[in-house]
Amino acid sequence: SLAVTSAESTVGAILEAEPNVIIHLAGISHINEAQAGPFRAFDVNVIGTLNVMRGAAKLKNTKLYPPHVVVASSNHVYGSHPGMSARTEEAPLNQLDIYGASKHCGDVMVRSLGLALHIPTVALRHVNAYGPYNPHESHITNAAILAAIKGEPLRLRGDGSARKGYLYADDVAASYLLLAQHACDLNVVGRALNAADLGEPPSVLEWVMAINSVAEEKGLKPQPPICLPAGQGEQAGYFERLDASELRKWTGWSPQTLITQGIEKTINWWRARA
Repeated sequence: SLAVTSAESTVGAILEAEPNVIIHLAGISHINEAQAGPFRAFDVNVIGTLNVMRGAAKLKNTKLYPPHVVVASSNHVYGSHPGMSARTEEAPLNQLDIYGASKHCGDVMVRSLGLALHIPTVALRHVNAYGPYNPHESHITNAAILAAIKGEPLRLRGDGSARKGYLYADDVAASYLLLAQHACDLNVVGRALNAADLGEPPSVLEWVMAINSVAEEKGLKPQPPICLPAGQGEQAGYFERLDASELRKWTGWSPQTLITQGIEKTINWWRARA
């Protein structure tokens, strides 16, 4: 991800590759890492995204048509919206922690440049991805799986009531690929689109218990998680639910992986590494 902070390197790589589609995923993706290094987070998530658009703009001048650019935004840009049924793309972007603000900046910037420079662009705001090859052991899915493998109780950072959405990595990847195919459609140029499952998102506690249930079926001995008292913790009262109807409308996308299947595949990957 650090390479994208160099305009020369990023633009040069794009001009050399001459892609028809650019899917920009590089970034500081860990909330705690962003908080610990705020200037680096803005350098990578904002300046890095700006450099990708610089490359797309230069490439446009050398070809008969511009590349399509799909940029990873985040569900985190919305912040918590208690009382809302589901957040559409027009909902306020209220998250001001370093990670959320840096993704917000990149999201708005790339869509603005896309419209100004007539480059097909879309920012994808997807919910929390989980699955094999995610190295972040502190992410809730991985932390719960590792605790189950060790037979230890997971200590939650709150009371477990926070509600979040989750998507298996293959379904997230499919949403990017479909947007790459449809980005030239004028209806999605310069837009942001949500990617999320249907229905009420699980609470953190419900998600961990679902992981423990699959872990038990696979012969592990997970322990009940340890929660902080109600109202305590960094995510007390947090609620997020995204409305992905626009993404479904334009691309036909919908998640294909059952929760139990995704969790099982993720458990298998971590057990192979243990």
